[in-house]
Amino acid sequence: MRRKNTDHARSSRVDLVGGQNPLVRRSDRIQSRTKSVIVTLMILMLPLATWCAMSTLSSQQNRSVEQQTSRHATSAETTADATAPSTLVQSDFSSQGSTTVDAKWTYRGVEHHEEISAVTGSPAGTAIPIWVDDNGARSTQPITHADAVAAAIFTGVGSLFAVSLILLGLYSAVRFNLDSKRDAEWDLAIKNFMDSNSLS
Repeated sequence: MRRKNTDHARSSRVDLVGGQNPLVRRSDRIQSRTKSVIVTLMILMLPLATWCAMSTLSSQQNRSVEQQTSRHATSAETTADATAPSTLVQSDFSSQGSTTVDAKWTYRGVEHHEEISAVTGSPAGTAIPIWVDDNGARSTQPITHADAVAAAIFTGVGSLFAVSLILLGLYSAVRFNLDSKRDAEWDLAIKNFMDSNSLS
């Protein structure tokens, strides 16, 4: 008798779990499934974002090593006064700005001439530190290990943030659409109830 009652209670419990709650609407199930998919995709994005960050770090570190050997610091000497353009109205801010001026530098016995940026008002002959490549042409400063790490962090966090923003936007759009349908269903149900219980 006890076994029979136990089996009956167990089967009833299974029926309750396996059955669908009559109060849960189809729109509620769609929203719940959509939320589960969004959360799953965001969790799966974590290792992908980590992989992107590590790939960026590796490539940037290789680039840093290459640039450390192919970029060289030298000094350029301006050949003219760094005067502001005549169309520029002088002020406390513009006088402290920069302008382009002719300059020259020598690297490995070869003299180079090019316009560089100099502080407005600096006289001719001002020495300005620059970076050049193996041929002596103007180049940018080589990236450092800190730059590589910053680029990796930006790539990882940026990709995770971008994907999360898209997924949350999709979920918000689905929820807004479902809320609109639920509101319309409630309005229709209230209208039908009021019509069926009208005193007239």
